[in-house]
Amino acid sequence: MKKMNKTHNFNKKSVVEEAAARLESLLREAGFVRRVEIRKEMRKGMGPDFTAEVFTEERSFVLLVETRTSGEPRLAREAINALTASSAMWSHAYPVFAAPYISDKAAAIARENGAGYMDLAGNCRLSFDMVYIYTAGRNNPFRGKRQLKSFAHPKTMRILRVLLCHPHRTWKTGELAAEAGVSLGMVSTVAGRLKDMEIIENRKRGISLAQPKELLDRWVGGSSGEDGPAESVHRLSSFMDRVRAENALARFYEKSGVDFAFTGFSAAVHLASGTDYPEIHAYVSDDAAVPGKAEGFEKSSDNGNCAKGNIVLVKAQDKGVFYGKRRVMPSSRLQYCNPAEKTVEVVEEEIRMPMYIVSPVQVYRDLHVLFGATAAAGKLLRQAIEPSW
Repeated sequence: MKKMNKTHNFNKKSVVEEAAARLESLLREAGFVRRVEIRKEMRKGMGPDFTAEVFTEERSFVLLVETRTSGEPRLAREAINALTASSAMWSHAYPVFAAPYISDKAAAIARENGAGYMDLAGNCRLSFDMVYIYTAGRNNPFRGKRQLKSFAHPKTMRILRVLLCHPHRTWKTGELAAEAGVSLGMVSTVAGRLKDMEIIENRKRGISLAQPKELLDRWVGGSSGEDGPAESVHRLSSFMDRVRAENALARFYEKSGVDFAFTGFSAAVHLASGTDYPEIHAYVSDDAAVPGKAEGFEKSSDNGNCAKGNIVLVKAQDKGVFYGKRRVMPSSRLQYCNPAEKTVEVVEEEIRMPMYIVSPVQVYRDLHVLFGATAAAGKLLRQAIEPSW
């Protein structure tokens, strides 16, 4: 059996050949199997891609195998439907779906429909009569042309962010490309991948989001930064209360003409009740200038005391992070400006300062990926994001 290159771009023929060889090898390793006969010539092109007849001392079994060049849910469902139709031509046959790599959701679809599955990465589940072969946990070593390396690429993130910010909207490809600021080809690539994963649906009027929670989870889980430049971070300290410090930051960057919006804890406290507020978190589009002593801030040193800074400024590596930013209502800031220590006039002036936060889904992603604040992210999900679905 030839060794497959991890960047191999599979076609139908190569998947059939490799799957047949691996399935035969798997079955031969079972001690009670006497021989295995693989047949690839089907009845006038009808039926599965190949069959495997398994002979033991007492009887024989027939496996019907349907292959696809990708093992995502939509293709798994399509293959299993084809196998169901083929079963009418074979009595007591066991259907098996095979692909280069089979996702967990695709594997679940196979199980739910009484089918087996196997992939070229080594994962499989074959359960018929006295036979039970199961292997799981093998990672995907293959990369196809259309497969995304991760959801962390900035332009991919733009598309996902737009879909998540408008979970009920149906998009034409051109509309989505224009809204996300990416090419039509990029939208087609990402949409094709999401369709295979059954995260989006193709409708007459365009594409729409079918599984927002799964898309959000995959975006957060895949946002490790390996496909784009890492965010540069500045930590500052200030003795001002949070509202005054935030106002000073907003003023500084407004004068500098730099895009600026709060994220992380600074945004979550305005979106979800009961959120703790230990630090100030914000995005800036340009960090060439950072506020200093004149504005009431000090840079945390790089000698190990960096973590003591109570203000975190993150340089946005892509303008997409500001998509869907919104202004926070003044009343939501009142409890954070120490009102008992100030006059009414001062409090009113402080809380009316324009305050912008990034979109709730961006805040959720940042709480997980940048700040490791899973509890705060959970509150945000339950109170502000899931109700919009």
